[in-house]
Amino acid sequence: MLLMKWPMHCLRETSDAETQRGRGAQRKANLLFSLRLGGFALDRPSLHYLLLLSLISLLFAGCSRGSTSTPVAALAPVEPAATATPELAHDFILPTLSGESVTLSEQRGRWVLLNFWATWCPPCVQEMPYLNQLASERDMVVWGVNFNEPVDTAAAFVEKHGITFPILTELDDITALVYKVRGLPITHVIAPDGAVAKTVIGQIDPVAFEAWLDEHEVPRRQ
Repeated sequence: MLLMKWPMHCLRETSDAETQRGRGAQRKANLLFSLRLGGFALDRPSLHYLLLLSLISLLFAGCSRGSTSTPVAALAPVEPAATATPELAHDFILPTLSGESVTLSEQRGRWVLLNFWATWCPPCVQEMPYLNQLASERDMVVWGVNFNEPVDTAAAFVEKHGITFPILTELDDITALVYKVRGLPITHVIAPDGAVAKTVIGQIDPVAFEAWLDEHEVPRRQ
């Protein structure tokens, strides 16, 4: 029995001795690991504590009153943009093939269709039957504005194709410029309030145009 206890006793003593030596070595290592800052000696635990305090101060610095960031809630509310007032269509006075003069502003309160065309323009010729149909079926003023051809040329075309709506002549440069007549045909629809409500560049698509007229409640003739 004594032989069995002796090794355990020796092991216990050896373990306690090693523990004491280990602690002494750790203290010695802590004393050796030091920094001199302004005449102060910092051991390892103190250095760790100082680094932790520095990190915390840096984190709080971002929330200090010196921060220039602005919270989203502090931003002023955005005011809705004001609705733009529709610009009135350019007014003009032009003669017709029949010799009388017409003024656009005198048609205020009615829908007006201005179609700029010429006899040498194939798409213009192709859409003339539909414009005739509009003039007879819709309660709107339909004017065909001839693009600076001789009166005799325009009159012969009207007679040949049976055009029933008024044809305007002697288009001036200012009116052509304002209504963006850079190519033919081009069509503008003037609303009853006098503003340009729609512009069609090129030949009119009757299906799409009829849908637009219905959507904007352009009345049909009774």
